[in-house]
Amino acid sequence: MKNYTIKYSFESENDLDGIYDYIAIDNPKRALEFVLEIKKLIEQLSSFPETGRLNKDNGLKYLTKEPYFVYYTVDHATKLVYILTVYHAARQTYQP
Repeated sequence: MKNYTIKYSFESENDLDGIYDYIAIDNPKRALEFVLEIKKLIEQLSSFPETGRLNKDNGLKYLTKEPYFVYYTVDHATKLVYILTVYHAARQTYQP
């Protein structure tokens, strides 16, 4: 049962496009599959918004799809999960 709405920030949409573009250089089919795997993981938050872990450095919740982190916030009052960014693990910790 889906209780929460998922909303993507402009930055997170650009991140997913960039991930696709990067992987597609070598393998367009895998690029699409990988982005869809990330979106499927994110979609699970509509039913289980507290699934992710808490990053103590920035106070945000996150999911992992190696080698990426999906940072998000949850507003229980409006039942909204807001996807902030999809962040490569090699970068330093995301700071909003």
